[in-house]
Amino acid sequence: MLLSLGILILNQISQIILASFGLKGKNKAFIFFKSSFFFSLVLIFSYLFYLMRDQFFIWYSSAPSKFLIPPYNEIWYFFHYSFIHFFLNYFISFFTSLFFLVYFYFLNKRHQGKLFEREEIYIAALAIFLLPYPVCFIYIVSIFVIGLLGSVSVNFYFKKCQLLTNERRFPFYYIWLPLSILVFLVWKMI
Repeated sequence: MLLSLGILILNQISQIILASFGLKGKNKAFIFFKSSFFFSLVLIFSYLFYLMRDQFFIWYSSAPSKFLIPPYNEIWYFFHYSFIHFFLNYFISFFTSLFFLVYFYFLNKRHQGKLFEREEIYIAALAIFLLPYPVCFIYIVSIFVIGLLGSVSVNFYFKKCQLLTNERRFPFYYIWLPLSILVFLVWKMI
C-alpha cells in the first residue's frame, strides 16, 4: 500500500529535520514520533475500513456478487472476506509492532535508557507496523542482521584503533526508517 510508503518517507524527512535542529532524544521528537505512530494506526485502519466499504458497494452493484451480501447471504461472510483480504496483514504487523514496542521499552528501561533514544522505540514500532505481513518479518530479520554486522564492525574498529571507551555500540536511530523504505520498495518490485 503506497499510503504506508508515504508515511515512512514523511517520517524519515521529519527525523532528518528534527535531528538537524538538535532535537534527537529531546521531548519534542518523542512527542512527534509517538503521535506519528498513533496517527498512522488511525490512518491505515481508516483506509482499510474505506476499502471494506467500497468492496460492499461493488458487490451490491453487481448482479452475481449481490448474492454474497445480505439479504441473500449472512453479513458474516462479508466480514470474514474483508478481514482476510484487507485487515489480516496489518493486524499481524500491528501486534508484531506492539510486541517490539513493549519489548524495546522494557529492554531500554532495564539498561537505563542506553540502548535506544526515547523516540526510537516508536520509530521502530512505526516501521514494523507500516510493513504488512510477511514483509514486517523480513524487515525484522534485516534490521537484526544489519545490527549484528554494525556491532561487529564498530567493535573491530575500536579494537583496531585501540580506543578504550564504554560507548562502543552501533546505533539504530538512523537505520529504522531508511531500511523499512528499502524493504518496502524491494517488496513492491518483486
